[in-house]
Amino acid sequence: MKENIVLIGMPGSGKSTLARMLSNKLRMPMIDLDTEIETYTQKEISQLFEIGESHFRDIETEVAKKFALKKNLIISTGGGIILREENMRALQKNGIVIFLNRHIEKISDDVQIATRPLLKDGVERLQKLYVERIDLYHKYAHITIENNDNLIMALNEIIEALDAYVQKGTANEI
Repeated sequence: MKENIVLIGMPGSGKSTLARMLSNKLRMPMIDLDTEIETYTQKEISQLFEIGESHFRDIETEVAKKFALKKNLIISTGGGIILREENMRALQKNGIVIFLNRHIEKISDDVQIATRPLLKDGVERLQKLYVERIDLYHKYAHITIENNDNLIMALNEIIEALDAYVQKGTANEI
């Protein structure tokens, strides 16, 4: 069985919040890759983006590969983790990848867009990113959860989907 639970999705889809909730519920440690990147570089994500998105993505890949090797973690990723196949190969190797899909309108209503480097240009940019990324989220996800209502419902759906996924995987291994 895979050891980690990896949350992917658009910025503002609830990855960090649901990772914390899942961590409490399943009694598994949780890490947020963006926080780990900031700790590693001693710079904020926005400062890394000022240097260049490619620079940020290189660091993101390095940190993602490091944590992908660990076991028994809930990993909350940045929204663009799916842009590099090597990131997702590393995370999938030891993790069940869950795509948190959330309507753009919900994200724009709830998220402080100005504080997100790739979203500072507003809702139009958010919609463009969604169109660019949606196929990649689906490509890499083992499980897709709609996070458009309340967080408790999404948390319960994640747990049910994980149970079903693990049962299915165990049946395939016999």
